[in-house]
Amino acid sequence: MHKIFLSFVFIAVVAALLISGCAKENEETLFPDIQLDCDSTILTVSFATDILPTIEGQCYACHNNVLQNGGVNLEGYSNIRLRALSGQLVNVLTVDRSSNNAMPPGSSLPQSYSNNLINWIEGCAPEN
Repeated sequence: MHKIFLSFVFIAVVAALLISGCAKENEETLFPDIQLDCDSTILTVSFATDILPTIEGQCYACHNNVLQNGGVNLEGYSNIRLRALSGQLVNVLTVDRSSNNAMPPGSSLPQSYSNNLINWIEGCAPEN
């Protein structure tokens, strides 16, 4: 009788964990700091021609699917957009160069690259 009760409790706990793990959450719930009130009318840059080449040239060597320094993967649009809309991408690019968090290490991006990134983010970081 005791084994049956323990088996029932175990199954109930596993079922509860599985059900709670399958909850559907939207982006606003999962990433509450991400501001999605964007103005796409101000967008003057393109992800494909302005943002992606900069990220590939400056970031992929250390932040890709295989090598994710600092736990950061910037390979692929969804990974870049997540870091961009959370503010992390702009923060590490615009932080004081003496900070250990400044990226890319040892150099800085031209101001035009940072401006393009900020414009793209303010335009809701579309995959254009």
